[in-house]
Amino acid sequence: MSAESVLLVEDSADDRFFFERAYRKSNFGLPLLIATDGAEAVARFSAGSDDPPALVLLDLKLPKLGGHEVLEAIRKADPSRRTVVLCFTGSQEPSDRRRAYEGGANGYLLKPASVEEIERLLQGIKDFWFGQNVTPRSALLRRPDGR
Repeated sequence: MSAESVLLVEDSADDRFFFERAYRKSNFGLPLLIATDGAEAVARFSAGSDDPPALVLLDLKLPKLGGHEVLEAIRKADPSRRTVVLCFTGSQEPSDRRRAYEGGANGYLLKPASVEEIERLLQGIKDFWFGQNVTPRSALLRRPDGR
């Protein structure tokens, strides 16, 4: 798995379809990889632990291994936290949000309802985490405040 990639961890075929459509339209600039359950996400991440993806968009309600457990495995495999992990979920439960941040998530985003809203969200992610005129790796080496 390449560090110059995005990993979407999503079990819903409908949500994947709409996300992939928005991702193509957004010209995000990195290859999109898909994991359809928690175990697959951990396996994909572990397989490329020397070169983790730049960004993981992680659903929390997953079969086989839940999103919080996936987050824990990612942070164990990537203690330097080079990979940005954003929980991308429908859960509005405060306990899920709190647990995600305590587990090392960089952000907690509610799934938008339309392709257009997903495109706007992706643009915001791209602008905030990767900036303009920078390579993804160099963007990850600076903090969101620019330092």
